[in-house]
Amino acid sequence: AVAMADLGSNVVVLEADEPRVPSEDEVKEYAAFLGIDVDNEPHLMWIAWEGVAAPVPPPWKACHNLDADNDDEIFYFNFET
Repeated sequence: AVAMADLGSNVVVLEADEPRVPSEDEVKEYAAFLGIDVDNEPHLMWIAWEGVAAPVPPPWKACHNLDADNDDEIFYFNFET
């Protein structure tokens, strides 16, 4: 049996019931993280979009920390390790 982690009472596990459509800001932020020059390499933005929109592979789950300073703060947690 796998023990479930205690992530705290203010963490919500996000279930991926349907494909996620990322915002333009999310894609730009991820592109910059990847080293894509958003202004000069628009032909590479599809890579960032695919990375943000891709489903999280099992056993990982996206989690939302409701106590975070940034309302959009998402982190990923492996529930099997």
